Amino acid sequence: LSLSFSSFSRKTISPCNGQLSIAGEPSKSILPLVQYSLYTVLEESNFGRGKKDAVWEARLVELRASAHSEQYSRERVLLQKGGSGKDWHVFSRQQDAFDFLAQQRESHAHHARTKLHTFSFETPGGEGGQRRFLLASYERFWQEYLRFENGHRHFYELIPEDTPCHLYFDLEYQRAFNPHTDDHLLMTRFFEALFALLKQKYNLSCDRSQAVELDSSTETKFSKHVIVHLPDCVFESNIAVGGFVHDLCEHILLTPKYSEVLVLRGQEQEPVLVVDRGVYSKNRNFRVYLSSKLNKRTALTLDPSCIFDFTPWELSFGLCTDPPEAQYHVFRASLVVHTGRVTRVLTHPRPERMPRACVSGVSGSLLSVNEIGGASVRLRVKRKSGEGEGEVDGEAEAEGE
Repeated sequence: LSLSFSSFSRKTISPCNGQLSIAGEPSKSILPLVQYSLYTVLEESNFGRGKKDAVWEARLVELRASAHSEQYSRERVLLQKGGSGKDWHVFSRQQDAFDFLAQQRESHAHHARTKLHTFSFETPGGEGGQRRFLLASYERFWQEYLRFENGHRHFYELIPEDTPCHLYFDLEYQRAFNPHTDDHLLMTRFFEALFALLKQKYNLSCDRSQAVELDSSTETKFSKHVIVHLPDCVFESNIAVGGFVHDLCEHILLTPKYSEVLVLRGQEQEPVLVVDRGVYSKNRNFRVYLSSKLNKRTALTLDPSCIFDFTPWELSFGLCTDPPEAQYHVFRASLVVHTGRVTRVLTHPRPERMPRACVSGVSGSLLSVNEIGGASVRLRVKRKSGEGEGEVDGEAEAEGE
């Protein structure tokens, strides 16, 4: 058998005595992978069926373990502290990564802006794993990212403070407490509420083709990431995004036709929004496309219902039908941090901890939604300071208080 590999020129590979010999000196890291691949091919061939014996089976098991060992070694080298080229730098502390990036930008101020971007990743070790921080160009990140096996990618985009970014959401609920929830209707109502508020607040006309939808749902949990590319504008920071999401939650809570966006949480069956409002903090980590959480294997993949228009990304990075390259378009479009130029930057004041509500003339912070039905929403609120302490129940008009 003869094969060509980029790491070494044409080599002759021949099976003999239950082993494979390779003429030449290929790199040690690729040798087990090549041998294991060939054994797997031959095992399915007429040759393999005729040669299967105890020696063959033992060698196959040995090569399989060796191939995986080499793969893990490659991954460990990439993730160890230090650098692997000018566009791949790993740090154990977040601040060290920020300081290095600041130095790079200062030293290259007279050149084009540095292409390094901030990521983080989780690795096994200690209770709950360890988190490290990575600076890499998008191109180098993607190149190395694909080298990791499925289930070994635990990477996050780090959204630095005061960095322009796209509108983004983390949507989730537990299926056990919501057995009758219609996911399709939930997403439809969510987008209706979102686009209505964008039109009202910023006079932006948007539709679902501007939203990248990623999914990591399981039989027990609904989980989606949504990244919205607004027409020629971004938010000034993820804190500003959080301010807008605060208003969106309030808008949904006080509009009964969006009741499908509410789900039940916990044994208490407490109604809550499907929107996770905890992902808009300073220097937030947001999971990357094709990554899973540590010790879990369900990765974020492109949602089948996503109708995002990838044409501009194909024009920027090249039209292709090859899956890895097509996935690169999804990766770039799903990043929250914005790196290009826009004509408009949206601002929003820092959000309060909870949506505001006024029930029966009592203003306060919304604690929960007890019931939705008819033209009113049943709410429980905590009074503002100066109006008496304690909680009060009451009703609010659908579009009113």
